[in-house]
Amino acid sequence: MEIDAHPAHLDLLGTTMDKQRDRQLHLIGWQVERVTPLDLLDIGGCCDELAALYAARVATLTG
Repeated sequence: MEIDAHPAHLDLLGTTMDKQRDRQLHLIGWQVERVTPLDLLDIGGCCDELAALYAARVATLTG
């Protein structure tokens, strides 16, 4: 899990680099879920959603 809260990730260059990295990670089978600072205001709900996504991913990969 990576949490990018640095302002450099919010400008055009930063978001472009993040999306390029996401595409590279998708090529090797990683699933990337981005959250925003507003999502983190409900950290419990955000963690619950991420845990559910992880469980679904595990179920898909393990059959």
